[in-house]
Amino acid sequence: MGKGRWAALGVVVCLVVTVAAVAYAAGQAKAVPVAEVVRARRFELVDADGKERAVLRIAAEGTPMLVLWDNNGKVSAGLGLGPDGSPNLALVDANGKGSVLLSSSSLVLFDGNRRYRVTLGLTSNNAPSLSFWGEKGEARAVLSLNPDSGPSLELYDEKGKSRAALGATDLEAARTGTVEKRPESSLVLFDKEGKVLWQAP
Repeated sequence: MGKGRWAALGVVVCLVVTVAAVAYAAGQAKAVPVAEVVRARRFELVDADGKERAVLRIAAEGTPMLVLWDNNGKVSAGLGLGPDGSPNLALVDANGKGSVLLSSSSLVLFDGNRRYRVTLGLTSNNAPSLSFWGEKGEARAVLSLNPDSGPSLELYDEKGKSRAALGATDLEAARTGTVEKRPESSLVLFDKEGKVLWQAP
């Protein structure tokens, strides 16, 4: 037999041995027992350097929570349950300050000083509402949709007093205390004392 045939035969033998070894290793891997249930109070996930990157644990309130850290060891996200059992998802920016809080019924955006600036949710009568807040925590604009009267937009000054109302709003008379329901096409302007300056129609 020539050298070329011996070389070809050697290659074939090597391939057969390699395939057999891979098949054996795969069979051994499948044979490793897998636990059906794992129970613990805390699970930690670390990277190649041993840094903690994720933790699944029970909070002090007795609710489960999952926390994720970024490459710099700062909390980036958290998933858990509130005191009432509702799910909450928190996202934190690179500075660890500004964040987003999402629950089953609301969405809240915070600034770098941990003050909420935008809220989206439902009011007490299940009306959808979008609110914008000032740097001191005062409401500056509220857009809502009342199921009984319709959409409305209210603008407030830095002291939290209503200065303009557009759409379906309830206008209370200062002297009589009676409430006038304004139509969706109405616009009412107020002075800093809350008195009506102008309204249409």
